[in-house]
Amino acid sequence: LFPIECARNESSSEKKCFCLYSLQCAFAGHGILHNPHDTRKTGFIVRDTKFFTTNESRPYSKSAPGNIQQDINGCSSVNDVINLHTRVNINISCKNLSLCWNQIAKLVTRNRIEQNKFRMKENQAQLEPLLNETMLSIQSFEPNILAALCHKLSKIEKLCRWNVGNEIWTVLESEIIQSAEFFNPMGTSNVAWALATARRSSPAVWNELGNAALRNIHEFSPQASANTVWAYAT
Repeated sequence: LFPIECARNESSSEKKCFCLYSLQCAFAGHGILHNPHDTRKTGFIVRDTKFFTTNESRPYSKSAPGNIQQDINGCSSVNDVINLHTRVNINISCKNLSLCWNQIAKLVTRNRIEQNKFRMKENQAQLEPLLNETMLSIQSFEPNILAALCHKLSKIEKLCRWNVGNEIWTVLESEIIQSAEFFNPMGTSNVAWALATARRSSPAVWNELGNAALRNIHEFSPQASANTVWAYAT
């Protein structure tokens, strides 16, 4: 294991040392420290496009991007997010697509009624148009927005017992391999947690993610380190 430098003037230095040591052990257990360059680059996955119909087609006012973000953050139910997405008649940005999933994740986390509602298959089906557009846009996501998307999708999938499908995770994994080196520490931690929670086991993805984490391991917060250790131990 390579040496760990800790800032002794920080009150959390011992905790950070322990987290970083644990993170190194987790990577070593997966063979990443021994062979950091043993990765495989995969090409893009092309999706067989499916189109979904919606019941509502009212045009959305051409608001500025900032206003759309405010509207998404102001949604008080998952149906509000779904309806807002349906009304948008312009190409919604990747950032706002990710923000939609972020808001849905918040709602099902904080509101048990919303969570239980979207454990029902007929309600989960309402998320398909948003999921479809997200999948078609994934290759345009910036690395840390991609990381946030992975985290929120996995969280919604877990809380609502919703199977988003192998297809979107395969596309996400292909993009993770291409983008891993550009993730910040929180992004790396979020993706590791998401993959573990979704029970994804592609060696190429985990190796690439681990190599990326090792490059900036000293920038990891204790929480990010703990989440990543948990992911590799799961």
